[in-house]
Amino acid sequence: MGIENETTRAGIPVYLAILHIAVRIAFANKAPITDCDEVFNYWEPLHFIQYGYGMQTWEYASQYALRTYAYLLPFSIIAKGIDFLLKLLPFDVLTILSKAFSPTGTAIVIGEGRKVLLFHLLRAFIAFGTSISEIRLVNALPFTLAIPTWMALLTSAGMYHTAPAYLPSTTVMLFFMHSIAEQLNYHTKYVSASASNKSNTHAHTQKNTTTNSKMKTNTKESLDRAIVWGLLCCLVTGWPFCAVLFVPLGFHAIHDAYHDRDTNNKGIWAIMKLLLRVVGYCIVIQAFVTVVDYFFYAKVISPTWNIFVYNTGWGGDGINRDQLYGVEDCMYYIKNLILNWNGVAILGACAMPILLSRKIYAIVSGAKLKPEKEEWKSYSLGNMIVILLPACLWIGIVFSRPHKEERFLFPIYPLIAIGASTCLDQVMELTGIHIYAGKMLKIDAARVKIGLALMVLLPCSLISISRSMLLTDGYTAPLKLYSDLYRISSSQGFDNEHISKDGAPSLICTGGEWYRFPSSYHLPENASLAFLKSSFDGQLPQPFTQFGSKQESLALQGVFNDLNEENVARYVGISDCAFTIEIVGEGDEDVSEVMKYMIEDEHDWKLVAQHDFLDADKTSSLHRILYLPMIRKAAYKKYSLFQRV
Repeated sequence: MGIENETTRAGIPVYLAILHIAVRIAFANKAPITDCDEVFNYWEPLHFIQYGYGMQTWEYASQYALRTYAYLLPFSIIAKGIDFLLKLLPFDVLTILSKAFSPTGTAIVIGEGRKVLLFHLLRAFIAFGTSISEIRLVNALPFTLAIPTWMALLTSAGMYHTAPAYLPSTTVMLFFMHSIAEQLNYHTKYVSASASNKSNTHAHTQKNTTTNSKMKTNTKESLDRAIVWGLLCCLVTGWPFCAVLFVPLGFHAIHDAYHDRDTNNKGIWAIMKLLLRVVGYCIVIQAFVTVVDYFFYAKVISPTWNIFVYNTGWGGDGINRDQLYGVEDCMYYIKNLILNWNGVAILGACAMPILLSRKIYAIVSGAKLKPEKEEWKSYSLGNMIVILLPACLWIGIVFSRPHKEERFLFPIYPLIAIGASTCLDQVMELTGIHIYAGKMLKIDAARVKIGLALMVLLPCSLISISRSMLLTDGYTAPLKLYSDLYRISSSQGFDNEHISKDGAPSLICTGGEWYRFPSSYHLPENASLAFLKSSFDGQLPQPFTQFGSKQESLALQGVFNDLNEENVARYVGISDCAFTIEIVGEGDEDVSEVMKYMIEDEHDWKLVAQHDFLDADKTSSLHRILYLPMIRKAAYKKYSLFQRV
């Protein structure tokens, strides 16, 4: 289908959608894991559900219960399904898959071990799900917005490492995109149904009445689906704060229900009917969540409520727990937005002021702002304000909280791309530059608008791609090294000297680099993660017991606390370790604690694998931010794996 026909409809061509999916899957395991919470709060419990062991954080302890297993269970079913399929494949096929999805391009399939491959496939699956959400979103936009938004999403450095992340914030982003798509579809169907209703006023027939009734029903179903996606975000992910993203949708739904003159339930009764449907959806979803959490915690509990109380300071002891982790000022978020989105973030921030200004002007002057094409009537200033308003509300909340994490911005990443495209679109509408250029070049104005938008976004995309390359080059060493660890330890096996007398698994030890551990999917079945004392003085995870998060575990584990207080019982001695992981810099004056332990140990240690890790302190700002291959000047440390001899 040519561009001439494409400009008369919403969405992107099929070949761009296929390209988008392929890119997301291909680069899922080239992106680093940027947050240790992803590993210890989600990958590790998932590993525990699947294999019966893994590392547990205090959030999963019975007395705190801040994480819901309802978020983990569906993905654990997917993981077990993929693992079952892998068992059916011949070794040669597994080797090909391992090479294709490995961050190093090296096959890691030894004996019956498929865990590393499974981990890589799961990340690719998440990236696939994200790409489907992105495509649904852009396909709900008018073509002149869809193409620039697609380009901004595909090339964004932020989306590059967010797409394969197993985090509630990524899942919320994914579900939020589905909700936005349904809202946009709702606006389109609402306009079409209203137009049909007006035409039927003069030619009222039974056939027209039936058709119009079906259109109205489909319209309401789109709105209901948008609401359900929002409820899934709030209840299933265990992240209730994202409810803020759906406040504009709620008010919009109430407004449309009250003013819907084409229904027998008018005014307040229509609102009551809407609210009853929403309550019904809530009951069904929460019932599922409660049953799942009861199975894993062995008591009726609401982790969603617990985490809300914990983060809002309603604990009653006067301690502001929001200041225990990652306290930053607002510049932290601004820097992250510029790093991950550069110029797109600036354009996106300008969209709402422009839309509001034009809307206010239209109200005051009584002017009617008509879209270029009849098919785009759903693309009104009011509708786009409703779509973009959640980003403003979200920024207002997360910027004001002391605890700041990059992942907290993930849910609004799609709105940044839409906002940037909308900003460029509105600027061209105000200036009419696309119309003049179209007349001069004798090209359709819509095509010119798309071309101009892509020209503006192209430098931003190139910068983002450079940033993504930097993330892969500088920060994927942990993923590569632990893959090497799995391959080396599985092929060599552990001799009896490296196994404790009580038959416990051999220990893979790390000190200050504990937070870059990529999950137990990278450890053989006879190995376990352990911690050496380092400069970090906060609370570390400990292994799950056979009882998981049930109260019986309390008698078998060390004590957890919710104040991030250190527990020295988590540490082991260097003599207990079979392997150690440490980052080693050339010419470092200060020797790390782990290196000191190995030097002082009575056993010898040998270096068995290492990968480059960007040395931010010795690299200039330009080369620390962007990957510039022709003029690359960067210093690297060695992310190293040592084995006891």
